Amino acid sequence: MAGFATRHGVHDQSARQRIAEIIQRIEADGIRTVRIGFADQHGVMRGKSFAANQIATLFEDGMTAPSSLLLKDLAHRTVLPVWSNEATGLSGMAGIGDILLIPDPERFHVLPWLDDTAWIQADIYHKDGTPSPLDTRGIAKRAEAALATAGLRFHAGLEIEAHVYRLADRALTPSDIGQPGTPPDVTILNRGYQLLTEHYADTLEPVLTLIQETCDQ
Repeated sequence: MAGFATRHGVHDQSARQRIAEIIQRIEADGIRTVRIGFADQHGVMRGKSFAANQIATLFEDGMTAPSSLLLKDLAHRTVLPVWSNEATGLSGMAGIGDILLIPDPERFHVLPWLDDTAWIQADIYHKDGTPSPLDTRGIAKRAEAALATAGLRFHAGLEIEAHVYRLADRALTPSDIGQPGTPPDVTILNRGYQLLTEHYADTLEPVLTLIQETCDQ
């Protein structure tokens, strides 16, 4: 019997060629583990890990995950009554019905900071073959296609503003099993409001170098 991807025409000929190349690379490079991931509504990456020798099956039949992962807040709490048929109005999601994560062969990467591990991004489908309307990547693709239809093209740049903290205390207690857990204690690396003062740069150089090298991978 044909698998999910074949029945619903998920992969075209170009994608199937890329899948064959990925399988060959996994075998040649000795990759043992592949992570399959997707971004939720807040940009949090979620996913699962699987044995790399199962990747052909994953491309064809996907990996199941609870649909409630698309209904979380940033504290990982489910924000809708998922046991109700009217919770989302989406078929297949009531009662935390499973979604299917179908790996995209164009989004395969070997992770340089881990041994024998790769990562691949997934598109999200419901079991009836329809793409999930809550898949953030699918939303972005549809928006891009609508722009193209209007003769427009989307360009974006990323301006990174972030705080980096030093972990002071990561003690875990049984109460942290619940949702949400207790945040760890942290300390700052430098004073704030530097307003581009250059002489602070040296004190942060080790951290900035690590971030730059990671982004360059």
